[in-house]
Amino acid sequence: MTGQPIVTIVIPTLDSGDMLIRALKSVEIQSVDAIEIVLVDNGSSDGSLEMATSQFPSSKVIRHETNTGFAPACNEGAAAGTGRYVVFLNSDAILTEGCLSSLIEAADRDPGTAVWQPLILDVEHEIDSAGDLFSWTGFLWHRREPGGPGAVPVFSVKGACMLVRQEVFLELEGFREEFFAYFEESDLCWRARMAGYEVKLLPTAVVEHVGFATATRVFQTHEIHYLAYRNRLLSIASNASTLTLWRVLPVHLVLIAGISIAMALSGRPRSFLSIWRAIFWLFLNFGESRNRRARSQAGRRISDAQIFYEQVVAPIRLAEGLRLLSFHLRRRQGG
Repeated sequence: MTGQPIVTIVIPTLDSGDMLIRALKSVEIQSVDAIEIVLVDNGSSDGSLEMATSQFPSSKVIRHETNTGFAPACNEGAAAGTGRYVVFLNSDAILTEGCLSSLIEAADRDPGTAVWQPLILDVEHEIDSAGDLFSWTGFLWHRREPGGPGAVPVFSVKGACMLVRQEVFLELEGFREEFFAYFEESDLCWRARMAGYEVKLLPTAVVEHVGFATATRVFQTHEIHYLAYRNRLLSIASNASTLTLWRVLPVHLVLIAGISIAMALSGRPRSFLSIWRAIFWLFLNFGESRNRRARSQAGRRISDAQIFYEQVVAPIRLAEGLRLLSFHLRRRQGG
């Protein structure tokens, strides 16, 4: 490869085994010449990093002795890259042929869109994610329909594979590193929208995703619940306007308190405690949260009325609300 790369592929990895090789081989078949790969290893001990660097020696490698977290690893990888676009790719995700060129072409045609997500399929080739919509409950609504061949606006994307304009990523100061893992991509999309950029799904670009392959090795279920609920609360508290905050946060707190009770009744006491630990964290760190909110609001260029337009907000009716509640109760069963 000569000259500045068009795109930097950042792959955070931790004991990813053969999945990492499959992800790298899927990058290798893309019809884009100017690609650079940055591997950020968070303390692997299974030999996967050595295997990857021997087969893909041109990859840049950043290695840590311990797990620094997904969000910090992504930020570090992006900072080491020189492409005008950065693609964050999970080590358990595989780009299908033509995926990368489709994303880049769409981004080149639409400079007002800062973040792009391909259509993400699960191991059964069912739709795992077609982007997320915002709901006034504070939860995101996971789309399961692509909505047509053209680009579709979504509120936020799934971080298994996402393309971001490098200059916008730097403008937004990357992912919030205190998130460590979970909800960092949705928070970034929210802040991108606050800055006046669009976020879109490109259904013609496709990625296959194993899902939770690393998370279930690194975290116990109750730890995942803590991070996911804490980071969602933190994102709402930081990014919502004052009016939106008063509209969403009380409803969200009531709902997650109800979910915690349901978890306790279903024999998952550690998940019950994890949700309340997340709630108490928000209030016990009020000063820090207030400073973080001030920084977020300083980057605002448009109002929430412009951010939450009809196409990116899910209309929550009773049946849909019950389905959303059921989803959060079922996900990552255990503890």
